[in-house]
Amino acid sequence: MPRPPNEPSWDCMLPGPPSKNNAGSADLSSAGLLAYAAGSSVAILDTHSMQLVSTLPLPASPSSAASPFITAVRWSPLPLPHHLLDSETSSPHLMLSVGDRHGRISLLDFRSKSPILFLETNYPNSSKLGIQDLCWIQTRSDSWSLAAISGPSLLSIYNTATGRCFFKYDASPEYFSCLRRDPFDSRHFCALGLK
Repeated sequence: MPRPPNEPSWDCMLPGPPSKNNAGSADLSSAGLLAYAAGSSVAILDTHSMQLVSTLPLPASPSSAASPFITAVRWSPLPLPHHLLDSETSSPHLMLSVGDRHGRISLLDFRSKSPILFLETNYPNSSKLGIQDLCWIQTRSDSWSLAAISGPSLLSIYNTATGRCFFKYDASPEYFSCLRRDPFDSRHFCALGLK
């Protein structure tokens, strides 16, 4: 399908190199797709062929001129289906959660190469609380929530269907460093502090 002349083509965009502002954010899917932050985009590589598959830019927020650096990337924990060539344009199996330095969290669809949803992170000083880490948590057999560390010590959990935050915990003066899901029970996760 030809693209309109004024619409940018993301298929040909090469990612820039990751920088220290990307905080080393990367994630490997169970199917062998590596997603890593490169400036304000996410580069996706096939680890079997070591080929660049796609580049997904995070759109700029309405309040800023440029997109901020991506600081957290996590693949959806759902396994890839065997029928990837079907006509479905959006697939929860090919979804990435992405956080940036300005505190925004977005769910990006790999197929449509666009955000599905921006989560509601409009708490006081949210633009000063960059996203440090993200973690998918199973809430029911068919649904997942997303936990996030914002700034040094704010833990939030979001409903990924509505984008709303349903749990907040500020651990200050303790500093959080990362979130990890229990490999044996996806309903459990832990937030690790620096101490």
